Amino acid sequence: MQHAVATSGSRASARGSAAHPGLTSAEAAARLEARGPRAPDTGSRSVRAIVRANLFTLVNAITLVFLILIAVSGAWHDAIFAAIIAVNIALGITQEVRAKRSLDRLALLVAPRADVRRDGVAVPLPAEDVVPDDVVELQPGRQVVADGALLAASSLAMDESVLTGESNAVPKQPGDRVLSGSYCASGSGVYRVDAVGDESFAARLTREARAVQRRLSPLQREIDGLLRILVVAMIPMAAALGAALWLHDAPLREAAQTATAGLISLVPEGLVLLASVTFAASAVRLGRRGALVQQLNAVESLAGVDIVCLDKTGTLTDGTLELVATVPAPGVSEEELRTALGRLAAAASVRSPTVDALARDLHADVPVLTPTADDELPFSSRWKWSGVRLGDDVLVLGAPEVLGAGAQAAEVERRQRDRERVLVVARAATLPAAPDDDDLPETPAGLVPLGLVALQERMRPDAQELVAYLRREGVELKVMSGDAPRTVEAVARAAGFSDPTTVAGTELPEEGAALADAPARP
Repeated sequence: MQHAVATSGSRASARGSAAHPGLTSAEAAARLEARGPRAPDTGSRSVRAIVRANLFTLVNAITLVFLILIAVSGAWHDAIFAAIIAVNIALGITQEVRAKRSLDRLALLVAPRADVRRDGVAVPLPAEDVVPDDVVELQPGRQVVADGALLAASSLAMDESVLTGESNAVPKQPGDRVLSGSYCASGSGVYRVDAVGDESFAARLTREARAVQRRLSPLQREIDGLLRILVVAMIPMAAALGAALWLHDAPLREAAQTATAGLISLVPEGLVLLASVTFAASAVRLGRRGALVQQLNAVESLAGVDIVCLDKTGTLTDGTLELVATVPAPGVSEEELRTALGRLAAAASVRSPTVDALARDLHADVPVLTPTADDELPFSSRWKWSGVRLGDDVLVLGAPEVLGAGAQAAEVERRQRDRERVLVVARAATLPAAPDDDDLPETPAGLVPLGLVALQERMRPDAQELVAYLRREGVELKVMSGDAPRTVEAVARAAGFSDPTTVAGTELPEEGAALADAPARP
């Protein structure tokens, strides 16, 4: 089936060359020359900036004053206090340089070449040679190297997990945008480039991940406040001590040693070092668990988290779907329902965990499967159903809240409470066309229910342990998911939530400030 889809996409691509020939070689060369050489990637913070940030601190400034005093007097053996600050500086620089190197290796674009149409012919080109208005072909496994809008698509589905974390392939239609860093999961397409290099989505996302705003944690602010108070207190004490040493006509070396011993003890060097060692040890432990700590004080910020928002799939569950049951509608046999499900799952060219689970678990019951569909509307989280046309037979599969459950509404509710994902299977009179832009397709007309299919995601083995730990630490947990609320609540309870707070994806605000405030709402 995959071979048939790829071949069909290749023929469609060849036919589309005339309609979308792309730039000529001369036009592309002119655009490359006008753009000039691409600025080198500067990566994250420079080592110089990291060293400067760790050197120029208040405690280091105080220590430096006494170190100069000791150096002038020649009493180097009394400079042992500086070793504590040196260790503190080394810890900070070492951890942040390691984080910098990890971030500098961050590269969402790993595909070095793209199939670009030049003079009407597709030629493989390095990603850096792609310019705006280039026409690029997409085939399964190819990565998008620049942002653009689709000109043509044949059963195209994109894997955007590297950008969004969503594991399901996203079906695309002409007019939809494709973003750099995503992959073509199935089907084929052609898109026109409108953003390359630093203007592309992948570059912006990488810059955001690398961006660092150095802020002091609450503990560091308190230590700095204490140091400022001590500096103010040192001034009259240093004046009094200096006057006493001058009256006693003490030698310079003795005066320096006495002043340093009397005043440096006011500086809580041990407290500063203890905080840094604690942060560094925590950063190492987090690193072993796959987390990247850019600044040591981020550990304290993490410890202060009081609300954590979780997704269901991949967080509480491992994302693996299993077929639990098929429930025929009144007047429909079990064999008829399972045959329809098997044909629909086998015919879908845009694969998903749901479709794959059905095809796998129904294969033994449906030995003769239709290889390809005559027409198809892939599943989308916006309209929550999918459909295929196999000759005169139109089969649809989708959420009961969209397609309707009819006489099986009570069964749907009961199974959702048992943390099952319930979908409605039905025949339809026609298959609506794919919508343009942000429109939704029409609900299929003439629906004849065939029954329900219930699937269940496997719980992650460590989900209960993680939830219990966070609850013991006083962290409030909320689950945000696009699945049916009853199913999400059931999964949350299975993971250890006693009174789960769940938020449907459709209920989240789109405006940035309101979205940022959403987790704190009751």
